[in-house]
Amino acid sequence: AFQYGGPHLCVDGKFATADGKAHFKTVALPDTTRKEGEFELSTRRGKQFNSIVYAEVDPLNNAPRDAVLMNGEDAGKLHLKQGDQVELVSGCGRMACRVYVAPMAPGNLQVH
Repeated sequence: AFQYGGPHLCVDGKFATADGKAHFKTVALPDTTRKEGEFELSTRRGKQFNSIVYAEVDPLNNAPRDAVLMNGEDAGKLHLKQGDQVELVSGCGRMACRVYVAPMAPGNLQVH
């Protein structure tokens, strides 16, 4: 998700324009093309805005606290299985975690 215009839009019911009204225009979106071996990562689940995992096991999906939830097809392509140790690396840093294959709909590939 991207928000253009700063962290707070329409403060006090007024926009930062000469007439105080909203003005809409199109903007160029960032390039979301991923290279081989790069993945899209989400830092929240569902309607969750802050972490709720305070125990060693997540009460919503039974994943361990240090889990990275992965699509079964992505895990399979990388020959990863449930519980494998991995390190996520980005321009912002590194995170050591364990693979947790996300539950999938019936008929989809699963890694065991």
